[in-house]
Amino acid sequence: LGLQSQWNMVVVGVGNIGSALLGYAGFAKEDYQILAAFDVSPALIGTEIHGVMVYAYSHLLAFLKAHKVPIAIVCTQKEADQQVSDVLVEGGVLGIWNYAPIDVKSDKAFVENVHLTDNLHVLSYRLHNQNLK
Repeated sequence: LGLQSQWNMVVVGVGNIGSALLGYAGFAKEDYQILAAFDVSPALIGTEIHGVMVYAYSHLLAFLKAHKVPIAIVCTQKEADQQVSDVLVEGGVLGIWNYAPIDVKSDKAFVENVHLTDNLHVLSYRLHNQNLK
């Protein structure tokens, strides 16, 4: 599974989901390290969230070129998501874990589009169709 290596990551978009992921302690236990976060909000730039520094999105490409970052977590608004993914690929990211509300595509990186309602649909189906006696 490739779990014997440490995997460096960045988070792009530090709203509710991005902030929550920055605070998820399970990443460190599994050798995933978030090196930095990026956002466009002046209120967030230069702050630390759960010990991770938030930089201006305009610095993303330079950061990626200076650091080996194979994985990026994207939590942006849907209007920016494909553009963000293209910048990530240009910076050398090989895997994108996309939480934005639109599927992105890439010929040069693996993309895992997360649909937050998928598991909720499964649970609803089970509740609707199963007798829990």
